[in-house]
This record gives sequence, C-alpha cells and structure tokens, in this order.
Amino acid sequence: EFFVVGGFRVSNLQITNKYTTAQLDLEMIYQDGLDAPLAPVLSLTENANDLPLDWVDSNTDEDGFVIYRDETSGFEPNASTELERVATPDLAQYVDDTVSQSTEYSYRVAAYRGAIVGSVSNEVTGRLLAACNNK
Repeated sequence: EFFVVGGFRVSNLQITNKYTTAQLDLEMIYQDGLDAPLAPVLSLTENANDLPLDWVDSNTDEDGFVIYRDETSGFEPNASTELERVATPDLAQYVDDTVSQSTEYSYRVAAYRGAIVGSVSNEVTGRLLAACNNK
C-alpha cells in the first residue's frame, strides 16, 4: 500500500527516536508519467485600482496556475500564502483587486498539472499607486 504526498510515493514509513522506530520509503512520481510544469516568468504593473500580474507561460499542458501572495518579500510559497488556484490553462494574466492602498505585496506564480505543482516563478513586488486628483 502507498499514498502520494507532494509528488512523492510513500510506501513504508520509518521514523526512529529513542521511543519508537518506523520506516519511510519515498519515490518521486509524476502524475500520468508527466514532468512537473515549468516556472512562469512573472511581471507586475502598479496602478491606482488593482495589481495586474502578467507572465510568460512555457508550458503547453498545465491545468492552471497557483497565485501566491504575501506582505513579506523573499517569502516561500505554501498553503498559507496561496491567494488563488485558477483552473485556466494557458492563462497569462491575473488581476488582484483585493489589495489595500497602504500595503506592499509580493507575488509568485506556479503552473500545476493534476496534483503536481511546478516550480514557482520569480518574485515581483508592488503596491497601489496614489490616485491623482486633477481639477
């Protein structure tokens, strides 16, 4: 018997400490025999209303994209920084309209195929621009 965790096939679990012993065997697997999707190249445009993300997608067979956002630059993408999972293949833009005027945001994007999330993009950082009132 085995189960899949983050692209690994786990069949035996061995953990040893002074109280107990268990065995762990990991084997890299890819769903349907496919490699993990490649990382997109990400860019961001600041404006007064929202933060549009654009990226270059080098994949032809992803199922969609995972958008990560954090208020700290240099963040590691994980479940707590996942903003949205967009099930749209070949998507090349996402607009974040849930941002606040005084906060700086950092973003990364990854393509996914099935349960396999590929490498994450470069990080981009931005904030809303102050609105100009010309009278």
